[in-house]
Amino acid sequence: MKNFRLLRSGPWGRLALAVGLGLVASAAVAAAVRTQVLRDQYRLEALREQQSNLRGEVEMLRVEESALAAAERVEARARERGFGFPAPDRVIWIGRPDDSGSEPGPASLRVDIASRGPR
Repeated sequence: MKNFRLLRSGPWGRLALAVGLGLVASAAVAAAVRTQVLRDQYRLEALREQQSNLRGEVEMLRVEESALAAAERVEARARERGFGFPAPDRVIWIGRPDDSGSEPGPASLRVDIASRGPR
């Protein structure tokens, strides 16, 4: 069934129809763009909050790293885990000792033949 009233309206009717359809289409596009902009704004805000949290966590880890890197702290943690200095009979000197015979020279290497503790 044809709409004869539209066909009889002439070029002005068709122009009005085209303008109306164009307005509806542009309103739909504008709504879609606005929705996407809002989604992007929420996502950006969430990412900024995550970045702020991660920066705080990095700062806390740096403080913890500096606290754990202190020599006395490292030695205490090593003793807690069963590590320690080897007994003199458990050490093999590799290299040429210096003239005194008590300590190795700079090219020597001390190797602990004891087990290295838990891994």
